Amino acid sequence: MLLFQRNKTILVGVLFFYCSYSILSDLFINKLSLKFFESEFYAYRLFTVIEFLCFSFIIYKSLSSIRLRKILIFSSLFFFLSIIIDLLTNSIENFDSLPTGVESILILFYCILTLYEQISTGKPLYSFPVLFAFSLILFFAGTFFLFIMSQNNFENEEFSNLYDYIVAISKILMTLLMSVGILASRKTETQNNRTFQKT
Repeated sequence: MLLFQRNKTILVGVLFFYCSYSILSDLFINKLSLKFFESEFYAYRLFTVIEFLCFSFIIYKSLSSIRLRKILIFSSLFFFLSIIIDLLTNSIENFDSLPTGVESILILFYCILTLYEQISTGKPLYSFPVLFAFSLILFFAGTFFLFIMSQNNFENEEFSNLYDYIVAISKILMTLLMSVGILASRKTETQNNRTFQKT
């Protein structure tokens, strides 16, 4: 029980770091990248890596099966390979469509692994791992084609504005669903503690 609580604290800490970095990136880091490197894409590329690492770590810690954890680690190599290929074939000042597309596919795959494990072990559908997986599916499925099209269309002002709105709305919905997952898991944990104290 103590190990579970410590594990949960780490997950919430990583999630807090991701949310904080996301806000800082939108408010400051993108602007600093534009000022010093004359392009926001340096900040976007860094954000893609941090986002992938944070979400992969949370899903990895949420999985119980060693086999599924190994699949996650092995498949993560494709993400880093996509970064190398993108840097070799495209300018660093372009939108990183390839790594972002690979990130989306891998995170969706990891969410399927999470849902498979949670459902096959009979865990409740309102648990943190399930709601976290659903929130990521909502975000990455909703923005997948947008990310793929961004490399060739980002200079188009109309596309850029549409991109900002869709990503912002998807991110808000994702964050709300994650928050519900954290609150639901805390409620379940409190109920389990009361049951444990009674027995």
